[in-house]
Amino acid sequence: MQRPLWCCTAHVDETEDRCVSAAFQPLPHVVLSTKYEPPWLQISKNMKDILEKHGCSVYNPNTDNEAANKHEADAQWLRTFNRHLEVVKQTKGFVLQIQQGAKRERTDMQLAEEKQAGWLQVPRIGIYAFAEEFPLEGTVVETSLIRAIDMAKEQWDHGIAKGVMMCSEIWETVQFTVDAVGSVTGPAKVKFPDGATMEGYFVRGLKHGSCRYQSRDGRVELGLYSMDVPIVEIHRSTSGNFFKFKDGEELEQISPKEAEEIQQGYVLPPW
Repeated sequence: MQRPLWCCTAHVDETEDRCVSAAFQPLPHVVLSTKYEPPWLQISKNMKDILEKHGCSVYNPNTDNEAANKHEADAQWLRTFNRHLEVVKQTKGFVLQIQQGAKRERTDMQLAEEKQAGWLQVPRIGIYAFAEEFPLEGTVVETSLIRAIDMAKEQWDHGIAKGVMMCSEIWETVQFTVDAVGSVTGPAKVKFPDGATMEGYFVRGLKHGSCRYQSRDGRVELGLYSMDVPIVEIHRSTSGNFFKFKDGEELEQISPKEAEEIQQGYVLPPW
């Protein structure tokens, strides 16, 4: 039997309805969990291209199910999806859940797919996507997809996470606009994959104006920026000490009173 293009290094025994290992090391297989309607159809195609570029085989239900099953696509959809989940486990890949828009919406189908993948104990990685079509290669989306591959490897080495882990930044407010390459302009709050948060004003994805950053361990940075270049920046460490920074380098430790004067003088956000 000829090996299907969707798998590249493993094939499915249709009689036994199970995955059979190839004689060589398989590529990590990724199953996309995504909405079908525009723009998500094209976004899913673009993400598949990037993942394949970085060494994965990818199953996109939006396109590959019909290509494989022709007129039986609808009837075979769930069975085909489950077979690809088995390939994910066999090759130590992951399920990529494409979450839609500023509210990170997921369809009922995606929630069901998330549960199926959880039962099989394979990594479920989430990526936030704007509800607009724009080129993804060379943008923060490609960076996030590379991070997803690394996160899946980490889970296979150290234990599969119980829920969906985000590989992308999450823009949590809706007052901003998005340009043709996916960069944000306007007031926004962003949550990073490591749990850190940043809130402020952005121009084409760059900090512009006052901004507050907090790391997962509780370190806080307040600053005033011009297109990502700090005009003034002060930090409060996890131990409660204050420091004044310039160009990302620590200048000196300052007193709480000095920190308050800088904060008020430059109208920085509250700690």
